[in-house]
Amino acid sequence: MKAFSLVRARSVRLFIFAAIATLSLIVRLYPLSRPDVNWTNFTPDSTGYMRLAAGLQGRCGFAPRWPGGVCGPAELERTPGYPLFLTTLPSLRSALIVQAVIGTGIVLVVALFAWRFWGLTAGIIASLVAGFDISSILVSNLIMTEILFTALVTLAILLQLLIIERRTVDGLAIVGMLSVGALFGIATMVRPIGQLLFLIVPLVIASFNAISIARKIILSLLVLSVPVAIVATWSYRNYQQRGVWTFSTIGAINLYYYRAAGVIAHENGRSINVVQSYLLRSNGREIVGLDLWSKTLDEDPAEMRRRAFKILLHDPSAAVVVGLDGLLRCCCALSNRVGLSFFFGHRVGQAEARAFVRRNILSSVLLTLSSPWLVTFRALLSLQLILMIFMWIGVGLAVWRLRSMEPLNIRLVLVLLCAAFLLLVAAAGPEATDRFRVPAVPLLALLAGFGWAPSGYYSDSDGYKLRHARNPILRRVLEACPRN
Repeated sequence: MKAFSLVRARSVRLFIFAAIATLSLIVRLYPLSRPDVNWTNFTPDSTGYMRLAAGLQGRCGFAPRWPGGVCGPAELERTPGYPLFLTTLPSLRSALIVQAVIGTGIVLVVALFAWRFWGLTAGIIASLVAGFDISSILVSNLIMTEILFTALVTLAILLQLLIIERRTVDGLAIVGMLSVGALFGIATMVRPIGQLLFLIVPLVIASFNAISIARKIILSLLVLSVPVAIVATWSYRNYQQRGVWTFSTIGAINLYYYRAAGVIAHENGRSINVVQSYLLRSNGREIVGLDLWSKTLDEDPAEMRRRAFKILLHDPSAAVVVGLDGLLRCCCALSNRVGLSFFFGHRVGQAEARAFVRRNILSSVLLTLSSPWLVTFRALLSLQLILMIFMWIGVGLAVWRLRSMEPLNIRLVLVLLCAAFLLLVAAAGPEATDRFRVPAVPLLALLAGFGWAPSGYYSDSDGYKLRHARNPILRRVLEACPRN
């Protein structure tokens, strides 16, 4: 009877997680109820990825295929992971469907992981935060790298946490860590900023108490050799194709045209777009539009880095201010009106747009109430704001609770914090938007689940155990709950 009750309780919990994931999938698939994909907000990046995918299919190699079937130069800025993903699917619509399924899979994996380690409450909170983050939902309906990159990074981090929980360095742990290295390498081929996450590998291996320092160093080098070999191989390809030894020029472009440009804009009180136009013009490049991808195809990354560091070192305090401002926007920015309007297939009119900038609050409220779209828009932004505040409070609680937690939870939370921090810092620049927060959302959702979960539960090497609460009522409730 006890075993039956335990199985039934486990089934109920799995049903809850499945219901949340299913609802999240329905929301993600909602835009596909329309007959085409013209509503998708194709940014210049989206267009570039589609041209690279067309180049791979049209025998251009990894190079864009321009309109008219002309092959462009070998690509140095973007890596081939996402264009290859697009080539494996028959259409853009199918790509969006697969991205929605991947996003839902992330939600389910995060829920099960939080449940296993920290209980039902943590699992529900983590799944709700990851499943209904509006920025993640919007990005899953764009031809962009975020969802695929997020899935690879999340799997790599969670696999490391499972290895930490085993506390045994055996053959299975070594195979698992090598798999982590492979996942990080593949993630880097999707988005080059994945290289920063290589720093997580020695952090995890350093937490192994069963081996000596020398063996920790050897194991770290062994695991890191996998993603480093992937990076070196692609860098050699770029050298062979274009004579430039670089994994990707995107880092140099971001450093010069965003970080350094942001410092100049901060010092002179100009907009970032004006400064970017000036930098392009000073290098003899066209300034019609600001599609940096197409305007920087042949720029020397070493020269861009040299110019950027010269500007940044000239005023380090401004560089710090610009970086912190970008980090704050990356952490807290809400979804923009354009992204939401494309998601719902609605084009915002001039009257509706004025509702967001009018100084007269009463007239703005009246105009909002007169438009069902604006009511929906403001309601969704309010929901996102509430969910984001809830998430960050949960992250803060997780950090606070480390003071009295056992070593295992300290290790788990520190890895999650470091990985999320690296992902956010990598995107902290003048170009930072809510989209750049998406890869860190599953990790932040796990931290929020841990932070908000009842303190009576914790995980250790012997399994799922109960710590008695001081409150007698809470203690009875915790004791009545199945431990699994």
